Amino acid sequence: MWKTAVDNSLTPAASTWGFRPWLAAVGALLIAIGAGLALLTSEGRDRIVAGAAAVVGIVLVLVVLRLRHRLVVDRVGMTIRRFVGTDVIPWSEVLDIRSVAHRRMGSRSSLLELDLIDDGFLVFSATELGAPTDDVARRLRAWRSGNPLPESDDLGF
Repeated sequence: MWKTAVDNSLTPAASTWGFRPWLAAVGALLIAIGAGLALLTSEGRDRIVAGAAAVVGIVLVLVVLRLRHRLVVDRVGMTIRRFVGTDVIPWSEVLDIRSVAHRRMGSRSSLLELDLIDDGFLVFSATELGAPTDDVARRLRAWRSGNPLPESDDLGF
C-alpha cells in the first residue's frame, strides 16, 4: 500500500485572476442575436449591423477564453497572459504594487498598477482580473513577501 504525506495547510500553490466566465456567455448571446437578425432581416444596413454584433461577440468570446487566466502568481513571480504570448516576471523585478481608484462624472473605476525595475508599467482593470483591484493588490503584496493569503480568504466579487 502506498502512503503519501498530506499537506493540510491552507497556503495555496498559486493564485489566478482573469475574466469572469459570464462574459463569454454575453459574447455567445451577441453571436446568436447577430446571426439570427442577419438571417431574418431583408434590409442591407440591418444585416451589416447584425453582422457587426456577431463579430463583436466572436471577439469577446475569443478574448475571454484566451485570457481566462490573465494573471497567475506563485512564490517565484507572476505569469501574465496576453492575447498572443505570455510574460513571466520574477518578484525581484517588481518595485511597487498599488490599486488606484478614479472618480469621473459620477462613476468609479479602479486599476491595479505594477511598477517594474526596467521602467515597465503594467495596468489591470477589475474586469480584466475578475476581482476588486484593492483585494488583488493585497494578495500580490502577500505573495511578494512570501506569505500568501490562504485560499479560504475568498476576495471575489
